[in-house]
Amino acid sequence: MQQVRVYRAHGIKRVLLANQLLHRGDIEYIVAELNRDPKFEFFCLVDSVRGCELLGQGLAQFGIKRALQVLLEVGIQGRRAGARNLSTAIEVAEAIGQHAGVMELSGVEGFEGMVMSMVEHEEMERAATEFLDLVVDIATELQSRGLIKRSPCVLSAGGSSHFDLVIDRFQRADLGVETQIILRSGCYITHDFGMYRYFQQRMYERDSDLESLGEGLKPALEVWAMVQSRPEPERAICAIGKRDIGNDISNPTLEKWFRPGLHQTPQTEALEGETVELNDQHCHLSIPTDSPLEVGDYICLGASHPCTTFDKWRVLLVVDDDYNVVAAMETYF
Repeated sequence: MQQVRVYRAHGIKRVLLANQLLHRGDIEYIVAELNRDPKFEFFCLVDSVRGCELLGQGLAQFGIKRALQVLLEVGIQGRRAGARNLSTAIEVAEAIGQHAGVMELSGVEGFEGMVMSMVEHEEMERAATEFLDLVVDIATELQSRGLIKRSPCVLSAGGSSHFDLVIDRFQRADLGVETQIILRSGCYITHDFGMYRYFQQRMYERDSDLESLGEGLKPALEVWAMVQSRPEPERAICAIGKRDIGNDISNPTLEKWFRPGLHQTPQTEALEGETVELNDQHCHLSIPTDSPLEVGDYICLGASHPCTTFDKWRVLLVVDDDYNVVAAMETYF
């Protein structure tokens, strides 16, 4: 909800909160924004009867003047939030209907990215497709029962790791009514140097027609640090750590390097080495004995994935192709 407030402060008129809206203070804020701005369109998620009760009571108490649009969240067994099966989904959808006037069911939502930590490669893609089938099946059943009130009906998914599969399955869905697809692929903003680069490669392998897109997305978020010690022939210590770069998926990768007085721009040729340890403020690189890296050199590290790097910086610098700083962007995570 803190991010929602930032969007509103910057004039964003359409927000999908891919989460539950339960805190009374948050509900009060959304009601006030919807009542104040007739052009503000807001969606949030529900996945339980109890959640519907709390949300409905709050909306009524704070005097909402138009029905809040909610999406029924579908989940994966053993993973994050969301209804696990059709019977639960129907129960929740009927509970939403008990609060007609303050909220209405507008569609169905899920996050297919949850399968990526469960299985590998082709099995992962099969699991993602099966999950998307469940989302569509639930939406079809709820629509046939007249429980979805919005037209067009919304189908939304994360699509962060298999967005081609999401689009393909949702476009083939036949709900009997017009369908609006909302793809939530957050990492397209900066892409990354590991997980999502791999998923893009898999997507190209699944569909050769995508080769017409050329190179596709390129990583854009880089974190630079100085080599401050080379205490052993095969070890370099850099002034960067967990406070500066995310490592929730994998350790940062060594991408480029730069030596003041020698180079005019960062060197993009492959530089051998890998991150073997990341402390709070130090990065341990394992490098060949003949590596050119010296104390005082700068290295570029790539993060996978970028989400947990954004929230470590209050300001990000934008550079051109020659690494001249051309802008600065504040962050609000």
